[in-house]
Amino acid sequence: MIKIKLKCSGRTEILKNVAAKFKDNKPSLKEILLVSILDKIKQESKILESMKLSLNGMEISYYSYEDETDIFTGVYGGSISPQATINLDEITKDGKVILNIEAKATEACLPKVKKEA
Repeated sequence: MIKIKLKCSGRTEILKNVAAKFKDNKPSLKEILLVSILDKIKQESKILESMKLSLNGMEISYYSYEDETDIFTGVYGGSISPQATINLDEITKDGKVILNIEAKATEACLPKVKKEA
């Protein structure tokens, strides 16, 4: 189980006790499948729901404690491979697994507003 800190459009949300799926179902590899985490965020995020945003089309990055930098992973529903992984060592700080995800809205994921004629 991991803790996720989601940042989106200037707002922050914490999702606790999120089950991580491991590459090849082997926790010993320490590689969690990114898409499984993003799918969970898509299902449970109150920020996305309240802002009527879809995670589809958003640019996704996460913070690597190991490298001390943000890592751009791609666009959800687009360039992120179903096999993309994050190593647990990258997101572990002081013995705690915390995944800091930032989702940046792109034109593709913004709610469509009807233009009046």
